[in-house]
Amino acid sequence: MSNSAFKLHDLIMDWTVPPNTPPEQIRFNGDPTSLEFWRSQSRAVELLKDVERAVDGLHADGQDVEMFRDIMPELYQVVFSYSVPWQQINANERPVVDRMLMRLLKSLGLTLQMVNNSLFITGDDITDLLTYLDDAVTLVRESQDIDDAVRRYLLGLIEEARRVANEFQTFGDVELRSVTFELGAALLGAADDQVPEERRAGWLDQAKKLIKKAAVSAGTKALDRGSDALLDGATDAINSAFGG
Repeated sequence: MSNSAFKLHDLIMDWTVPPNTPPEQIRFNGDPTSLEFWRSQSRAVELLKDVERAVDGLHADGQDVEMFRDIMPELYQVVFSYSVPWQQINANERPVVDRMLMRLLKSLGLTLQMVNNSLFITGDDITDLLTYLDDAVTLVRESQDIDDAVRRYLLGLIEEARRVANEFQTFGDVELRSVTFELGAALLGAADDQVPEERRAGWLDQAKKLIKKAAVSAGTKALDRGSDALLDGATDAINSAFGG
């Protein structure tokens, strides 16, 4: 079992800067001129935001989490390389963060684990999800019902979902569940708006598979169990909301 706090802890621990090395060279692929580097940096930011969201959830639930809230500014400084600026070289090894801060971050991970705020997604889930995404690509590309703007939007979401699924071991499920939920909702919207009713079943089935998988990754087993009923009524809800 893992969670965003553990993932962030492991990521930051890999960022200790060796002597005579600029800090950016030990992050990700080490090449800030590449798009891949900045995509990974954005994943790290989303991971940190998920940690903050988890702390806020504990606070709203009445838990005393002041010591965890107090370390959030320092964690942002680390992720944005404020404390050890990029493009600067030093003759000594440079940890990017105080060890006590890392102990607190690991303690937060343990706290989240104890309150069951941990990931349920597994390698098998990722394999299933990638298969569903392949099926979604085929569905979207071969459809004669949707217009080109919708097709490009859906294909862009699918490509993003593939990237974050393949980076799950490093960055966890933060962006994975977000983009998967968005893709599922977009498939539902496209089906309701542009796909004739007689050809809508395949679209709804794809959306259901994706949203159920995202629900499991969010740790919401109850949502997973209820997602069939939820999605079976999704089209009616859309029609009702928009007067369809």
